[in-house]
Amino acid sequence: MQQVIYGKIIGHIYDYIIVEHWINFDSSTTISPSQQMNRVRRCTGCIQHEQFYNIHKSSFRMHYTSSCCNRYYLATATHIPNIKKIPHTEFYDLLFSTFLVKQQSELLYNSLTTSRFSPISPSVNLSDPSTVAFNHIYKHIHKPSDINALIDIARQSLHLTSSTVYTDGSFSYNSSNKSSMGFAFQIFNTNSPISFHSSLYHSQPSAFKAELFALFSSLLVHPPYCTINIYTDCQRLIDTYRYLITSTDLQYTSKNFRLPLYELWLRIFDIINTLHLTLKFYKVSAHSSDYKNNSTDYLAKNTTLLPYFTLNDFPNSDIHYFPLFDGSLIDSPLRHFIKQLTDCKGFFTFYNLDRNTKYRKLSTDWLCSFHYINDDSPSNVTSIYNSLTKSRRIKFLLEELPTLNRLLLMNNRVYRNFTKCCLCTMENETFNHLWLCSRRISIMNDIIRQSQQFLLSLLRTINSDRHLITSIFADICLLNIWHLSFNPRSFTFIDLIKGFVPSELSSCLLRLNSDLSINRSVISNLLNFIYNSVLKEVWLPRCTLTKSCELSNNITTSSKRSRSRNSSLLSTSDLNLYNIDYSLDLVPDRLFSWSSIFDYSFTSGKLFSLFTRVVTTPL
Repeated sequence: MQQVIYGKIIGHIYDYIIVEHWINFDSSTTISPSQQMNRVRRCTGCIQHEQFYNIHKSSFRMHYTSSCCNRYYLATATHIPNIKKIPHTEFYDLLFSTFLVKQQSELLYNSLTTSRFSPISPSVNLSDPSTVAFNHIYKHIHKPSDINALIDIARQSLHLTSSTVYTDGSFSYNSSNKSSMGFAFQIFNTNSPISFHSSLYHSQPSAFKAELFALFSSLLVHPPYCTINIYTDCQRLIDTYRYLITSTDLQYTSKNFRLPLYELWLRIFDIINTLHLTLKFYKVSAHSSDYKNNSTDYLAKNTTLLPYFTLNDFPNSDIHYFPLFDGSLIDSPLRHFIKQLTDCKGFFTFYNLDRNTKYRKLSTDWLCSFHYINDDSPSNVTSIYNSLTKSRRIKFLLEELPTLNRLLLMNNRVYRNFTKCCLCTMENETFNHLWLCSRRISIMNDIIRQSQQFLLSLLRTINSDRHLITSIFADICLLNIWHLSFNPRSFTFIDLIKGFVPSELSSCLLRLNSDLSINRSVISNLLNFIYNSVLKEVWLPRCTLTKSCELSNNITTSSKRSRSRNSSLLSTSDLNLYNIDYSLDLVPDRLFSWSSIFDYSFTSGKLFSLFTRVVTTPL
């Protein structure tokens, strides 16, 4: 029997509305209910109530929780425009009689049933206790196509008391360096496995996030009081679940925001507690001979062309506000997110320095360059030696070595007549001249040859195919990075000394090995070899020679420290200290604002962290 349900809209979920139930109040027993004034009040609780949609409402100086509410399809609702509140009571008068409201609702119902529109599948009876799991699907899932697919699986699982489920997630970068995520689960309780797989939007991507979505979606299709045996190759998923069931992190709002992917964990435990599910986890080896895990992994990786799997807003009475960035939920710990935001702002400041004009126009592998700068020691270890090493590397990167040209900028009274290279005594000593001095050419050429041989030995450690190694090594040797010169429009060996990595070098290594972490380690070891070689063969002998020349020119430590007020009258632009080719500014940058860098970091999962754990020490 169809009936008219009065209610007040208190929320929206895609094409559905959350309605607070209101009931009729017959104010007179002598007038027919269909003809008297339609008076309503809030329902205090009845069969229409669904606790999943019990939304906490708030207004000025007033808080209450709806005692009776449910979800209905928006197209089945009719609007009542004129209402009037009765003062000092809880009643409202609808300026339409009950008869008119029923008549209008009947016309709407007839138009829906005679069309091809079906708001809810007739085979789904949400009042049936056996289909209570369907409520979770409607509650959490946004797209009708995903809802229908999961309900079909849930129908086939209604009889289960125990279930065997394989879950897997996939996270990768495509050829254009964009991230993609997908997940899949398979239920192996019949002759033919039941499977579901989908892709995820690349916001704050990670492999763990994909694994967690696989677990979450698999729970939605199981009936109440079911024991689920979950097989996964993600040990972190198992450890985190076991930690959460014994901790209080999900019980307190302040702790929720410290937990990665806290909102998804809240959804998972909401399903577990409501449906009284029992979860048992089993670790399986990834890419082993387990065909069930391999087939699930195949489904998770082949989701690129599928539409994104999206969720509804999660109605949680304990958390009143969820942090968002650009309309997306921040599901990482807030401190980590703010650090990531600050790192991107710092990188943008560094990126736009005049001295980096060349690298803004060329294809630079910034992440690999930063990995080398931070690869002096493990992240949890700090020492004076490591701080000195990192300080020197950054001075190489920024061309801040105390060459005579730079010392002239710092104290022109002392160094105004002492700017020539102490080795060749012909040209001013600049950063580039350190490596291009005619008296050091043979030393630098030896370093280049040794660096190439060292790179070849590194390539042999990551791949055993000697023919492929020979081919790729030959291509690398043809790159301009081995030329000992300064060129504002291409990478040379001086850029490797500084620590900048050209993307073409990274691309060559990708042909040999697809593991980005291994490739970055190879490049970092190569740059570290170059750094140690030029430090030992060029820079330290230069410092010894310069000190003796300073003494012969009566430049002492005390004279260096004494400065007159007008001693520093020069600027970097006067000396063109960084050899900037300002004509390159005519070429447009690929990055226009720090927000564009953060958007890239936010949607790719890549971090721009350069100046971490730096202790300023003398060179």
